[in-house]
Formats: sequence, structure tokens, C-alpha cells
Amino acid sequence: MHQFGPLSRFALMCAALFACRGASTPPTDAEQLPRDGLSYFPTAASWRSAKADAVGMQASRLNALSESIAGGSYPGVNSLIVVRHGYLVTERYFNGTSASTAGTVQSVTKSVASLLAGIAIDKGLLTANARVLSVLPEYASLANADARKGEITLRHLLEMRSGINFCESPYEGSPLQRLNTSRDDWVRIALAEPMNASPGTLWQYNSGGAIVVGGMIRRAVGGDRRARLRMRDQERDRRVVERTAEGP
Repeated sequence: MHQFGPLSRFALMCAALFACRGASTPPTDAEQLPRDGLSYFPTAASWRSAKADAVGMQASRLNALSESIAGGSYPGVNSLIVVRHGYLVTERYFNGTSASTAGTVQSVTKSVASLLAGIAIDKGLLTANARVLSVLPEYASLANADARKGEITLRHLLEMRSGINFCESPYEGSPLQRLNTSRDDWVRIALAEPMNASPGTLWQYNSGGAIVVGGMIRRAVGGDRRARLRMRDQERDRRVVERTAEGP
């Protein structure tokens, strides 16, 4: 059987979903829901849902696509979730997975980190020009070897123009491998690599930059403090349990 790569699977799924659209004129027996997807945002734990025909899609084609996935026509696809006009139309899982199954998201992390950074900027908690070592001063000593590291900003990280030589290929022995296999300080690992360009002057793919962006967001929203308070409370609870077990 031919094994499709990630991009091939994506292209096939897009083509299949495109084919699931209804005709330009919806069926007369299907009452159409408001097309307010641009203004809708879920406020509860789940999306609002709708039948496919009510949002201009054909349920028969979606069902056929689901059956094709279940039958192995799209190897490596474990879920099918379709949202149209803000309505959840289809949600199915395959190959023994479920909504709670953790999956490898790879570089989706970068998109999520960028979105969170935008929210933090919008709320005035960060600025795009905030210097990394000003927000995270515990790493300031890393600039001793190269002063350019002190000039790196959040914007540089989001644009992948930090100037940090975070090479990822070949994978063996690369900073990315060290990051993936370490339980140490990931932010330090990402920032400690040498510079090969001044910030803002050279685009180069950098997975470690997303980790640093996450560290800046965490600091800006007070996540570090909350984590320390949670650890304090857990330690207090542990001692209470121990004293209770010891008895009077």
C-alpha cells in the first residue's frame, strides 16, 4: 500500500472535504442556520452543533468520508472534525482514539504560541519589542558571550529572526534533539545556542524559539507565581496527610 506523507494526507483530506459541500442552493427541505461563524466563539466546554444540511453540506458525503477513513483509505488519520459557520458538523475518531487521546502536534505549537503572544500583547501584558532577557532576566548571563543575544525581542522570535543558530538538521546531536530528550530547563537550552546573525537580519527555522515565547508569556501573565503557589499548597497538603497518618 502506498504510504502518504503528511502533506499528501492533508491535500487528500482537503479535496475530500471540498467534495462534501452542498450545492450553491441549499435543499429546500433543510432550514438553513445563520451564517454567523465570523462572530461566534464557543463560551462553553463544547461547540454548538448542527446537521450538515443546515449549514450547506451533504451528510451523505461526510458519512462516506468517515467510512473511508475507518476503512483505511487515509492511513494515519485518527480523527475527523468539521466546523462550518461556527457549527460542529462532524466529530469522529478512528484507530482506537478518542477526544481525550493525546497526539503529537509538532509545529502546531508555534501557531498556538503566536496566538497566545498576540492575546498577551492585546491585553497590554507584553509588547512585540519586549527584549527576551528583560522579561526573563535569569538568563541575562547568556549575553556575556555575545551581546547580540541581549537585543533579541519577542518580535524576532515570532518572525524566526532571532539570530540564534538553533540548527535542527541533521537531527542526531542537534539542539532540537537535546531539547526533545531533556528534562532540564528548555528555555535555557533554546537560548544558550550560539548566535550566527544579528537579531532581525536572517530568517532561519527555530523550534526552540517557540519554547522561549512560551516562557515570556508565562512570566507576563504571572504563571510562574501561580505555579509556585500551587507547589506550596501541594506541599502543605502532603504534610497534613503525613501528620494525620502518624496519629496523635
